[in-house]
Amino acid sequence: MTPEHSCYAGGFKIDETLPDVVDFRLRWTIEDIPADVARTTEARLRRHFTSVGWTLTHDGNRQVKDHDKLGFRFEDPATGDKFDLG
Repeated sequence: MTPEHSCYAGGFKIDETLPDVVDFRLRWTIEDIPADVARTTEARLRRHFTSVGWTLTHDGNRQVKDHDKLGFRFEDPATGDKFDLG
């Protein structure tokens, strides 16, 4: 996986960026993921973004009431693109 302007898992792709579009958000949820699988996946994403040169700008991992909330924000220093998980 290479972070870029495309998301192929659901068939979604941005072919052209426009100068007046400054933010695009897509939110989805998967229920009933075991905590150990979620933590492993989140850690793998962190390693990948770091390995391709993106910078961690927000670490959102924390405990909320009776569960852990995982999340982060990475930014591509070359383009300013951001990726949020959380």
